[in-house]
Amino acid sequence: MKLPVTSEASLPSPAALWRRFSDVLFDHALALGEEIELQFARGVIATSPANVVVLPSEPVPRGMIEAIFAAYRAQGKAPGSVIGPLAFDAALLPGHCVGQPHRLMRLRSAAARADAPAGVMILPARAAIPHFQSLSEQHGGKMGAMLLAHLDDAQYDALLALRDGQPIAAAALQTRGQTGLVCDVLAADGDFSSAVVGALLGRIIELAARSQLMDVFTAASPADTFYEAAGFVPVADFGVWSVQA
Repeated sequence: MKLPVTSEASLPSPAALWRRFSDVLFDHALALGEEIELQFARGVIATSPANVVVLPSEPVPRGMIEAIFAAYRAQGKAPGSVIGPLAFDAALLPGHCVGQPHRLMRLRSAAARADAPAGVMILPARAAIPHFQSLSEQHGGKMGAMLLAHLDDAQYDALLALRDGQPIAAAALQTRGQTGLVCDVLAADGDFSSAVVGALLGRIIELAARSQLMDVFTAASPADTFYEAAGFVPVADFGVWSVQA
């Protein structure tokens, strides 16, 4: 099934790419809480995991950061993580912060579908919530909270791989309009380059094709090379800063 993604020659500007990606990323985070009103950025007050702030692509002045933190303090909260372009000056953040570089990747062309290995069954995660929770507990439990938060979200689809009745991998697709985000990828054995994860990503990309998405993104750490085998290419860098105010 062909995914109608645009060609590299018509790649949107960096600001447009960030806007599309950050909008769907924000929707993904918003399922865990409620939006806090901010003048320059978008923020979530979440029940689990940490509160999230998504910055715009434009340069961020110190006054904007101070206003963001003040808005959270007024709610008796504090941002737990700040997501923004890699060029963002983390020295503007109050308190101690730890930054991690990430790659914004965009689906260029879907790889040929890979069948699941023998003995592996792939099914919607909503049909196997206890299995998904079991898998998520191996990853700190955060992904289980994410799935449960999205149960009523028609823009979120998660798939689970089982072997001998045991969960071994999972992946999800969050959509917003004609933009998709491949997210919440888990592997019980930590082997994200396995045939199982490859088959899951292939099924997720098929979901994107059926939804007629024009852009499909994912967020990857430098070590996450398995996305490239699925047809993703890096188009920009961004940072995720964990903040301890």
